[in-house]
Amino acid sequence: MAKGDKPIALDMSKAATMEPMPDNTKVLCAISGWEGGQSAAGNPSVHVEATVVKPETAGIKNRKLFDDINLENEYTLGRLLTLLKGVGWSEEEVRAMKALPEFDDVNGLQFCCVVGIRASEQYGDRNTMKRILPASAYTE
Repeated sequence: MAKGDKPIALDMSKAATMEPMPDNTKVLCAISGWEGGQSAAGNPSVHVEATVVKPETAGIKNRKLFDDINLENEYTLGRLLTLLKGVGWSEEEVRAMKALPEFDDVNGLQFCCVVGIRASEQYGDRNTMKRILPASAYTE
């Protein structure tokens, strides 16, 4: 805060934290963030943010899931292939790509995700995108 600025008032009595969704929860997600860049090791990667659309259960809808996909080897490229197929591109279309799609090309596209839990004593447990499936795989 700059000198002379008024402090920002907070009411921390309303603060809440969320526990991770249960392992193997199936959710319908929409891509809400997509940014190409580099991993900590300097390899090309894409940071993916997905927003839970369904179920509409309080505490689950609108949650965010994140994945960082390394674009350096065949296995992690396979994860990107699975994600792009999950949002509706054919395998042939994805395999023909010569560049990472832009955010506008994927923004809002939906896919089904099976949620996992990454345990962390330091940061607290958090959800991960364990498995990616086509949006049509989601059922309530």
